[in-house]
Amino acid sequence: MKKFASVWVQLKALALEKIEQKLESKRLEWRQNEREILDKQAQLSAFKNPELGGMSLFLQTQQLKSALRMEIEYYQQQGENLIKDLKILEKDCLLANQELEKAKIILENEKRKEKEVLEKKEQALLDENAMILHWQKEGLHA
Repeated sequence: MKKFASVWVQLKALALEKIEQKLESKRLEWRQNEREILDKQAQLSAFKNPELGGMSLFLQTQQLKSALRMEIEYYQQQGENLIKDLKILEKDCLLANQELEKAKIILENEKRKEKEVLEKKEQALLDENAMILHWQKEGLHA
């Protein structure tokens, strides 16, 4: 049972590690997404309506601004989805950590039980040896 508990701890530790890696990857993805939003917003605020060039240039500028706004909305939606994913992964990480702690407790209990069994066996051998010595001693005196 101790070997099973030991393997169980290793599996739980590996599962936790994988979830932590996914969580860190999602955090990185979210930070990159936030940088994209800031970049697109900076691009949008840099656009000025043309003073020269007529209606055609004005319409092109408006189309570019509209496209940037749509990109910003897209990245904001992505950001919201990433935040949801992060919350789920954080819960998964917490649960995996709890599972690992439970597995460690089971392993410690198994080690303690094994130690108790070994101590009982050792005591039984000591008692047996003491009895043999006692009988030998009585045999010499008889």
